[in-house]
Amino acid sequence: MADIQVPIASWSHLLPTRTRLVPYNRAMTAALDQLAGPVIFRGAGRSFGDCAYVSNGTTITSGELHGILDFDRSAGVIECASGTSLLALHLAVSGSGWAVPVYGGTRWATVGGAIGNDIHGKNHARRGSFGNHVLGLTLLTVDGSLVTASPDSHPDLFAATVGGIGLTGLITSARLRLVPAVSDTVRVRAVPFTRTAGLGRLLEQTDCGYQFGWLRHPCQQACGLHYRAEHVAVDRPRDRDPRRRGALRVNLATPVVLGSLDRLRHLAHRRLDRTMHVIDLNYWGDRFEFRSNLFGRRGFHEYQFTVAAEVFDEAVRTLGGMLAGAGLHSYFTVAKRLGGQRPPGLLSFPREGCTLSTQIPDGPGVLGVLRSFTEIVIDLGGRVYLAKDSCVTKNQLERMYPEIDRWRGIVERYDPKGLIQSDLARRLDLKPW
Repeated sequence: MADIQVPIASWSHLLPTRTRLVPYNRAMTAALDQLAGPVIFRGAGRSFGDCAYVSNGTTITSGELHGILDFDRSAGVIECASGTSLLALHLAVSGSGWAVPVYGGTRWATVGGAIGNDIHGKNHARRGSFGNHVLGLTLLTVDGSLVTASPDSHPDLFAATVGGIGLTGLITSARLRLVPAVSDTVRVRAVPFTRTAGLGRLLEQTDCGYQFGWLRHPCQQACGLHYRAEHVAVDRPRDRDPRRRGALRVNLATPVVLGSLDRLRHLAHRRLDRTMHVIDLNYWGDRFEFRSNLFGRRGFHEYQFTVAAEVFDEAVRTLGGMLAGAGLHSYFTVAKRLGGQRPPGLLSFPREGCTLSTQIPDGPGVLGVLRSFTEIVIDLGGRVYLAKDSCVTKNQLERMYPEIDRWRGIVERYDPKGLIQSDLARRLDLKPW
C-alpha cells in the first residue's frame, strides 16, 4: 500500500497542512484501525470546505475504485465504483434511453462524493437529491468489513452515510436508479429579473425541468438572470470537455474585474434562447474553472444556505448588505429552487425552499460576517451546506441539523474509537466520543 506525505489543498484554499495520501486498492484487507492516527476519505477533492482532508492523518483517495460494474438496461439500474466521475457515469448511460437523475455542480466529482455530500442540482424540484436515487451502497468500515447498506438493509447506516460527509466509512460502490431519458438535449432560455421581480418568487412559480438564477454583483441589488430549461427531442453534440484548472493563482478578485465579468455575462445572455447538451447546461461552471485562481493564494469562502422561498429574497438582500457594510464582496452567486422531496440522509442539506451559493474572497472579517448571517438563517428555519462550510460553529450546526444526535448514535456504533475524522469533523466536534 504505497503512500506519500504531501501538503493538501481544498478547492477554494491553499492550506498549511500535510496529510498522508493512501490510494485505495482491492488488496487493502487490513482494518482501517491499524492505520496510525485519524483517517478520512477523498474522491475528486471538489468540496470547497475542510470535509475531505485531515491534518496530520491519513487521507484515502479513490485509487482503483473506478468504472461501471453492472448496467441493467431493462430496469434502469446501474452499479459503479465510488471513484467513478459523474461525467463517466453520464457518458455510460447516454443513448441507452436512461439518464442519471441528478447532476450536481461539477462533472469531476465522484459518485462517492455525490453520496457523501448528497448533492443536488438545477432540477431538484423535480428529481430531489442524489441520495433519493441510491438503491444501495457498499461501505468499508473501520474494522475492515464491507457492509451493504440500503433503505432496507442496515437502514440506519444508510441514513448516516448519505450526506454523512465521509464519516461512516469508505463507500466502495453504489447502485443507482436511473430515470427515463427524453433526449440529451435541452432548450435553455434566460430572462432578466430586477429587484422588484423577486428571484425567490420566480424560482418558486416556474415549473420546468431545470432552473437557476445568476445574481449580478453586488448581490444585495438582487438582479440578474433567471435560466430555465427543458428537454427537447433533438440531437445536440456535447461540447469538448474543459481543461482542468492550472496551478497559477493571481489575486484578481476585485469589484472591477469580477464585476465586469458579471456585466458581460448579463449582456451576452439576456436574450439567450438556444439548445445545448444537458451535460453542458448542468456543468456550465466547469468551463470557467480558472475563476478559482482569480482569488489568489488566500482563496475564498464558498457559502451556501437555504431558507423558505417566501423569505429568500429578503435573506439575500440581508447577506449582501452585511457584506457591503463590512467592505466585503461576493461573486459567482447562484440560486436554485429546492423541492419538497425528503432526502434519505440525516445530515442531508436540501429542504424545501430556495438556496443561494456565493464566493467571498478570504480576508479580515469574513468569518464574523458569515457566522452572524448564519444566525439569521437559523432564525428563518434554514441551514448551511456542510460540504462547503468554513464558518459554522458547533452550536449553530446542532440547531440547523436536529437529527445530529441520532446521526452520532448510529456512527458511534460503527466507529467507536472515532478513527474516521476530518478537519471539519474536528472543528464542529461531530464525534465527541
